[in-house]
Amino acid sequence: MPDRFILTHIRRLPVFRDLPPAMLELIAGAVSVYNFDVGEYIYRQGEVSRGLYVFVAGQAVLTQTGPDGLERQVGAISTNQYVNEDALLRPRTETVSLRAISPVTLLLVDRQRLLTIIDHHPELRPYLGLPPVNRRTASGERAFRGQRETERILLVTRRHWWAWVRYAWFAIIVLVILVIIALSIENGLLKTALLGVAIIFPGLYALYQYIEWRNDTVIITDQRLMRVEHQILSFKESRAVITLDSIQETNTIVPDYDLFARLFNYGTIEIKTAGEAGNMVLPMIPNPEGVQDLIIEDRARHEQQHEQHELNRISAEIDRALGFDDAPAPPPQPDDAPRPTKGGFRFPAPMRYVTPDGDVVYRKHYALWFRQIAAPLLFMLLMIAAIFLPALIPSLSAYGIISVMGIGGFILSAIWFYIADWDWRNDLYIVSDDTITIIHKRPLWLRNEDDRILLSRVDNVGYDKEGFWRSLFNYGDVRISLIGADEHKVFYAVANPHEVQSEILRRQARAQRKIAEAEERSRREEFSKYMQVYHQKMSGAAPQAASAPPPPSYQPAPPQPHTLPAPAGDRPPNVPSRRQSDNMPRPSPYGRDGGAGRSSNRPSNLSGRPPNVPRRREDR
Repeated sequence: MPDRFILTHIRRLPVFRDLPPAMLELIAGAVSVYNFDVGEYIYRQGEVSRGLYVFVAGQAVLTQTGPDGLERQVGAISTNQYVNEDALLRPRTETVSLRAISPVTLLLVDRQRLLTIIDHHPELRPYLGLPPVNRRTASGERAFRGQRETERILLVTRRHWWAWVRYAWFAIIVLVILVIIALSIENGLLKTALLGVAIIFPGLYALYQYIEWRNDTVIITDQRLMRVEHQILSFKESRAVITLDSIQETNTIVPDYDLFARLFNYGTIEIKTAGEAGNMVLPMIPNPEGVQDLIIEDRARHEQQHEQHELNRISAEIDRALGFDDAPAPPPQPDDAPRPTKGGFRFPAPMRYVTPDGDVVYRKHYALWFRQIAAPLLFMLLMIAAIFLPALIPSLSAYGIISVMGIGGFILSAIWFYIADWDWRNDLYIVSDDTITIIHKRPLWLRNEDDRILLSRVDNVGYDKEGFWRSLFNYGDVRISLIGADEHKVFYAVANPHEVQSEILRRQARAQRKIAEAEERSRREEFSKYMQVYHQKMSGAAPQAASAPPPPSYQPAPPQPHTLPAPAGDRPPNVPSRRQSDNMPRPSPYGRDGGAGRSSNRPSNLSGRPPNVPRRREDR
């Protein structure tokens, strides 16, 4: 049951004012109560914002440290006020510090916990001004081909409806003209036919524009961003993918000259990566600022989840190092590498096979193979016919030269066929755990090409299928953009390009995970060694504390007045005086006061005189 104290205060916040009571109780799960004493900092300048702060009681001041290093007060917060509303749904960095000047009680609406609640209850998004989540995803169904098991869709959108409605003006104008012409004709049959044409052709044109608009989709998930495009007349299909880690910058562009863009709230979103070739442009997206905020929020949440996961693993490693947790380290995740398949000399050679090392090898589609061997194969068949032609036609039996020429032509066509097949067979695209290799071998003395790319340099991967035959036989080009490069590396005419794209992305994610795990494992092992040594020293310090400390190698400072030892004249009887060491300073013959303040009619203090030193004659 949510705390009534929390509900009473958060329902007055403008951002939660319109929430129904049931949803407000869900939001209360992200709120915590904190108390601060005078002088404590609630947050400091430069820290990552945690969320929204609501002051229930007390006062605090906002201070800012300038370039000169001086801290200046820039504001104040008191009871029934709140601060950091901008940090509630998107990450930001604190530009000022907040320090309590009286005992403070406040509520913190934690952003990370709030986003987690929103993820589990997407019905909250419209009330908070966030784009709605595809509901079909929440049921566990796959909303698009290639969706991963752990991938959750945040948004599926298309270009703004004005993108196809704007082309309807042409259909309307044609419709009006044909209707006017039809009404002016007196022949009833011709009028009916013309009216049918006026309705069918503009209607088909508008339907075509609608289907073209609906076939283009933008998908934002918690792992990546995708743009899928289909064109009906050109039979083109393209898919571009950018992982959240690759996104460097997002910009929203609303042209000033486009009146409808401001009227209907659509614009262009430009997503930049480390390489120019990997950038993505999303034109005519509805509510572009909201989609931009969703991308930024999605990327920030992805980074925070990654950091939290690493902190949990480091904490578990430290617990094991200190002996707090005897559980063994978690086993490595099973490798999802494909099983090896046969890839030796076969006819025709396979378009895809897996080596014993787990590398996936692709060749161009059989359509390219048939295109290359079609001419020599046809010539070979003609030469076979020429060989047997004199035997089949008696009138040509005297021309034995035809058979001889046929045999020579067959040998040449066979060599031609072998070279064409060898050229296709030895163009390979190899995807391994660490690299991508593009091999173009040429027969005879021609130059070979061998291009090797590190998977860590891959920025994003996309593919294109354009044309009737490519769509029919399902093959196309896979484009690989690299970090810092302006041109793509291309797998030309490979079968099932979507599967090739998925394999590269899967290998890239696995390679990045292995590199990160190796680095983190090395850091954790090194840190755990430090912690083990520290733990051993701390555990071994307790028994040594009971033994007497070694004598000091320096002369201690004089004691304070309240800890001075008793004077030597108070020595108990029958106890000999302690002999001073030669390396210790001897007391003054006049006692501890050096004779100052000694009365002239008072005998000297014999107990303060060192031995074998004659008594000093007093002046009478």
